[in-house]
Amino acid sequence: MHRSRHKGFTCLLIHSCPDCLDTVRSTTISVSLSYLVLDLVKITTKISILQKSTSKVTVLLERSPYRYVSVGVLENGFPDYRIQKFDEWTKRYKDMYLCDNAMQIDTAMEDFEYTKWLDPDPEVGAYRKWN
Repeated sequence: MHRSRHKGFTCLLIHSCPDCLDTVRSTTISVSLSYLVLDLVKITTKISILQKSTSKVTVLLERSPYRYVSVGVLENGFPDYRIQKFDEWTKRYKDMYLCDNAMQIDTAMEDFEYTKWLDPDPEVGAYRKWN
């Protein structure tokens, strides 16, 4: 393949010599395949998000403004436990914390201060000492 320059452009853009055309075709095919792979990854991600969002939510305990829920089963076979917090603006519950295991959600349900400690909101204080 040769790359002679014509008016500031390479031979790939001006001429239609066989070597240059083969290079352009192979580059186009590889770029097209990479876009197809990216599209497939996006579709797979959307499907997994839809599957998670369509899982049935089972409320284990509700203690305002938090509720402790189980949302289906994870890929590893264990239950998906979450702590959700009520949003006053939208009037809906949002996932606040995704628990690692059943022991963590049990601890959070028993110890309300632990739930507040897991809350990322800076206005929520946990384990405060009132003097």
